Amino acid sequence: MKNLSPKTYIGNENMSEKAYTKAGFYSKSNTYDMSFYLYKDIVKASISIDKEDFEMSVDVTHNDNMFAPFYNPDDRHNNMVYEKSVKEYNRQMDALVKKGVLICESD
Repeated sequence: MKNLSPKTYIGNENMSEKAYTKAGFYSKSNTYDMSFYLYKDIVKASISIDKEDFEMSVDVTHNDNMFAPFYNPDDRHNNMVYEKSVKEYNRQMDALVKKGVLICESD
């Protein structure tokens, strides 16, 4: 697969807390948080959006350890789990864009 990589996103500052919670995020004191599996129950994405500047951080883990291919292009070659995980990540995140709570910064 050629150049498959995770897209980049930010939170939509024009959306209400209700919109975020309706989209599946849970509200903490300073952030909106969500997590979902990308590949079986092994690779998981945890997303946190800062309520003040709407910057988003993403932690992708494999069995509770950092999933290196998600962050390091050198680890991506011929990695079926990475490819499936990124496809699912982009699909899930694009669904949140359609709900209006995220903005895609890359395509």
